[in-house]
This record gives sequence, structure tokens and C-alpha cells, in this order.
Amino acid sequence: MENAPFASLPDDLPDGGVVPGRLLWVTDEEQEEPDLLFTRLYEERHETGLYPLLLQPADGTPWYASPQQPRPIVELDVEALLRSWWPQDDMPPWPGLAEPSVPSDPDMAAVECAELLSIGLDMAVGLVPASRGADTVALLGWDGPVHQTQATEEISAVLRSWEDRFGARVVMLGGATLHLSVAAPPSTPEHARAVAAEHYAFCHDNIDQNADSFDSYAESLTNATQWEFWWD
Repeated sequence: MENAPFASLPDDLPDGGVVPGRLLWVTDEEQEEPDLLFTRLYEERHETGLYPLLLQPADGTPWYASPQQPRPIVELDVEALLRSWWPQDDMPPWPGLAEPSVPSDPDMAAVECAELLSIGLDMAVGLVPASRGADTVALLGWDGPVHQTQATEEISAVLRSWEDRFGARVVMLGGATLHLSVAAPPSTPEHARAVAAEHYAFCHDNIDQNADSFDSYAESLTNATQWEFWWD
């Protein structure tokens, strides 16, 4: 039964196989041009039912090698969820969700993001039986944000909201990193601050450890077509 979601794989794949205990097919070797394989599989995803991911290299054993139970895909109140994660100290009250933008071409943004992330890197490419990228993190049982939440379906719920509001797409996963393409980023300082508030609730470490200040982080989001998250 474990191989059932992968019973019919796309043609002309590199050598690879299903990771025991995970809903993941992955190439045996890191690919020299992983973006080319990602792009082809991304374009075929509606026919295959398999969503591709670039898998960020790691020292030693790949982060996805150990078995992990999938988490359920559930509908959650994203505004309430992010509010519950909003730091209570040294921050103003939770400002609520940012207004949506109108994405131009989310698929083209995902392909361009994969190309940029692949520059100078050999990476494995994975396939997850999912209809949308937001669901892959839950179906994988991904534990990257374990210090924030062990309920990865909560991460998927937020990503679904960002897919709908900003044309975001999951492109690359690492052991504790997440890279999204963004077709409709904020274009004004006010909108960028509202989006930055969501990012801060979603991943405190992005600002507490990787930015000079909330203001500088918000400024960096203006017209940014990639969002990267890292949990300590």
C-alpha cells in the first residue's frame, strides 16, 4: 500500500524510489540541473497528481530519510492561528491578516524561483502525492518548524492561505527551511509591513535571528518574489 500513490510515475524519471515510511518519491542522486526536472514535473502535476519539490542538500543523511507519519489536511482559521502565534511581549497588538494581492502568473513564478534556487547547487528532487504545494509539508510529516508547532497541518493551512492571497507556491524544502515563490508580493511599505507581521507570527526566527529589525525585514519584502523561512 505504501507505494500505491506512486504506482504510475511520470516517464523518463532519473533513478529513484519511495522513501520508506514517507509519502515521498525521491531521486537516488542529486541532480546537476534540478530546476529542469522540477519544471517538467511541475507542469505535469495535474495529470500525475504528484507535486515536485527541490530538496535542499544537507550534510550527512538527508533530512527526509527517516520515516514520518503524514499529518491530516484540515481547514483551519488562519487568522486565529497566526494570532495565537503572535508574540505577546515587545510587540504591538496583532494587526490581523494582510490584504490579498492579485497574482500575475504563479506557475511562472514557481519555475523562475526553482531556477534561481538551483544556481550552483546539485539537489535531489522529490514527488509528493498532493494537489497543491501547501499540502506537501503536512503529507510529508515535515518537522522543520517543530519548535513552533508539531502540528504540521497548521503550517499547511497558512501556506494554503498564502497560495490564495499572494500566489505563493512551495518550491524547496530543507530540514528546517522553506522556500516559496511569490507571484503577488506586497508592493507598498504599508502592505509589506502587514505581510511581515504574518511572517513574524509564522516564523519568529526569520526576524529575531536573521534580520536587523522588524522594519528592515518588512522593507525587504517589498516586491520580493521569494519568501524564505528558517526555524532554529
